[in-house]
Amino acid sequence: MGTGAAAAGFGGVVQQRAGGQPVQCHSYPGADHRGVLDASCDDALAWVDTRFGR
Repeated sequence: MGTGAAAAGFGGVVQQRAGGQPVQCHSYPGADHRGVLDASCDDALAWVDTRFGR
């Protein structure tokens, strides 16, 4: 996952997995704070479709 500030955001994922919680975690290389919205749109819609049968 890397080191430094960018990797620090994955601490919650590690903690949840250690506690036995199912977690999905995606990274979008090259996407900055703003660009991640476009980069993750297909994944977000698939998540909604799975849960709400859209």
